[in-house]
Order: sequence, then structure tokens, then C-alpha cells
Amino acid sequence: PFFQKSIGLLIILWISVWMLEGNLKDKFNMLVKNQVFFWALSSVFWVQLIGLFLSIDLNNGWFQIEKKLSLFIFPFIFASVSFSKQDFIKILNAFCYGALIAGVLCIIRSLALYSSSGDPNLFFYKSFSYFMHPSYFGMYINTACLVLLVKIHESFSNGASNQKKAGSILLLCFALILIILTNSKAAILTLGIVLILYFVKILLFDKKGIAFLIFSISIIIIFLSLVFFFPKPVDRISIAYESLKNKDNTKSTDDSNGTRLRLMIWEEALDLIKEKPFLGYGTGSSKSILTEKYKQKGMSFAEKGKYNAHNQFLQSGIENGMFGIITLLVLILIPFFIAIKYKNFIALGIPILIGVNFLFESMLGLQSGIIYTGFFLSLITFALKNNPMFSSTK
Repeated sequence: PFFQKSIGLLIILWISVWMLEGNLKDKFNMLVKNQVFFWALSSVFWVQLIGLFLSIDLNNGWFQIEKKLSLFIFPFIFASVSFSKQDFIKILNAFCYGALIAGVLCIIRSLALYSSSGDPNLFFYKSFSYFMHPSYFGMYINTACLVLLVKIHESFSNGASNQKKAGSILLLCFALILIILTNSKAAILTLGIVLILYFVKILLFDKKGIAFLIFSISIIIIFLSLVFFFPKPVDRISIAYESLKNKDNTKSTDDSNGTRLRLMIWEEALDLIKEKPFLGYGTGSSKSILTEKYKQKGMSFAEKGKYNAHNQFLQSGIENGMFGIITLLVLILIPFFIAIKYKNFIALGIPILIGVNFLFESMLGLQSGIIYTGFFLSLITFALKNNPMFSSTK
């Protein structure tokens, strides 16, 4: 979650190290071996690049290409190298602990601000999530939850010490609290899905994991208790529920309501896709096209904020038509099915996290989403595919 502004320099440094390591011939041979998956995972970038020919806003179009360049770089690098199981675990652990440290810093900052203002809202949503938008931070913390959940399961299976079990359980409980503090509906929903899927996995395939099964049920109960204990998430979920229940009346109500506004935006985005379903309006055109649509429909709040589609599939559909949507599905489904093949639940959970978040946010509009998506989906695909040892992982 740190060093968002320096991510470009870090990627350049990473590429430099990759080149200075040598063995370029071996790396090229491995890239050729993995070329089908490389082209498939980087197809989002290529469709965006081709979409520039249709763009009505080339300045923004080239800016989008610059931001999404990592969707080419990550598949390229990962397709050319082999990762051991230990390397894979180290990367996941580093990300997990980094996200939790960011959460600690957010709490410290909120406490410091609260001591002078006394405003409890400082502990929730944008006021709490200092490093990035709460939806993205929630996705990062959900990844940490995924890693910790598998770590705890392994500690039960391997007979680890009670101290290690307790440490991981405490970290997971802390991560659950962070999810609540982000106050992100998408993060809460996604975590619920992941917890239930893992519970079902244990129920169906781990007949000896009775202790962990009881633990999983306890975690689900704790999570639900936290959701309803904190008033902010409950309020947002209640408002979202009412908006969905009255979705047929969205046009007659205040468009500043988050969920209601999102439903209205989705409706307009779908109308735009229907007008140009095959090729779309061109890369970088969605902002100006949507803003004009908001103006026509009297959606002043969305027009003033120049809101994107708040759904990556719709966003890509507007800019690149069905080809944009298909490449997104390819990007998610390839690592998803590879994770199923190698029975790796962490690798399976990450595409699920990304896919669900794509439904509620245009995740490839900001570096926080682009880097996470490109890095982890490429890592999952090629780390598992290039190393048969992963076939025995959790």
C-alpha cells in the first residue's frame, strides 16, 4: 500500500534487475514456452492500445495506456522466470504484513486526529483509509485475510505450536476489524464470499479438519458480529438495500446517494454500450462520454464529479466494446482455472476478489487497482504453471 507515487520507479528498477541477472536466453525460451498465456493476460493492454484509433480524447487515451503499461510488463516478466513455492509464499507474506502495517498506521493517524477533534467518523471510510481509496485498501486487506486464513489452516493441519496459531488468529481478527473500518460494501461482501467458500472447501474436502471447521464457523460469526456492531457499515448496507429494493424509482430521487447513484450510472453505461457494442468509443473516451450523458440526464452530482462507470466491465465495454469485456474475463478466468488445477486456495481467492471488485469499481482506473491486478494475476498464472510443486499446496 506504500509508495504509490514511486511505483513507476520501482517497476523500472525491477526491470533493470531482471536484465542484469543475465540468463536472457533462458528467459526468452521460457517466455516462448508461455507465449499463449502471456498474450492472453496482456490482451487488456493490447485492446486498449488498439482502441486509441477510435478515441475522441487522445490525451486521456495515452494517459490510460501509460497507466496500464504494467498490464504488459507483469505478464512479460513473470512469463520468463520460474518461482519456487518458497518465493511465492514470501511474496504473499510480505504483501500481507505490509497491508496490516498500513492498517496500524491508519489507526494511529485516526487516533491522533480524534484526540483533537473528537469526531468518530475519522475511523471510517475515506477518513480512515489514508493510503488509498477504501475500496482498494479493502481489497488489499482481504488478500491479507486470505493469506492468514490458509496459514491458520496449515497450522492446524501441521500441528504447529499454540503460540503460532494464536498469533495468526489475532492478526486475522485485526484484519477483519480493518475491513469494517474501511466501510467498503464491496470489501465486506467479498470477504463474506471468501470465508464461506473456504468453509465449504473444508467441509467437503478436509474430513480431518474438524478443529479448523469449528474455527471457520467462529470466524464467520465474529465477522458478522463486527459488521452489525459497528453502526457505519450497517448504515451503508441498509441504505444500499433500500436503494436496490426501490431501484425502479432511481430517477425520481436524490442522486447523491452512493448506491442509487451507482445504479443510475450503470444504466447509462449500459445504454452507451448498446450504441457501440463491438468496438466501443475508444480508449480514454469514457470520461467525456459519460459526463455528457450525465448532463443530458440531469445527473448533476455525477456530472460535477465526472464519475467513471463504477464497474470495470462496463468501463471497458464503453471504451473497447465486447473485446474489452472479453479480455477482462480472460484476465480473471485464466489464473482462476489454473488455481483450481493446482488446488491452491490463495491463488483461487485472488481472482475472486478482483472479479467481485470489478463489479463495483472501475479498478483499472487507478494504479492501486492496476498494479494489484497485473501483479497478482500474472504471479498466480506463471508461478503455478512453471512449478509443478504447487500441485500439493493448500
